Amino acid sequence: MIGHFDLRMWVFVSDDFDVMRLALESLKAMHGTDVDAHNFTFDRLQNLLPEGLLGKKFLLVLDDIWNEDYRRWLQLRDLLLGTDEEKNKIGNKIIVTTRSDKVALTMGNVDKHNLKYLPEEDCLKLFLN
Repeated sequence: MIGHFDLRMWVFVSDDFDVMRLALESLKAMHGTDVDAHNFTFDRLQNLLPEGLLGKKFLLVLDDIWNEDYRRWLQLRDLLLGTDEEKNKIGNKIIVTTRSDKVALTMGNVDKHNLKYLPEEDCLKLFLN
């Protein structure tokens, strides 16, 4: 699985679904370095993200989303994937984690997987590892 994607990125979202912040966090995850928000305008991010992703197959995990506003999701999605369908056929994947069925519907998910809770003993093992 590791060799399947050129880039693997993880972005923690939570309640703050600010597209500018998420674009900066995605850029940070893409380069593996800290990104100074003061150096970027939204217009600059609209160029940098697609340039950094161009021709690369990527996996992006957007973790713990609570946003129910479809327009904000489209704005972020278009920023990451662009609007050109040909560019998106290389197998890029965006995985969204949420505890809300309404958010899952808003995000337009293809496959939804409801995970069960881990038993306390397994949680402890995971935490210790």
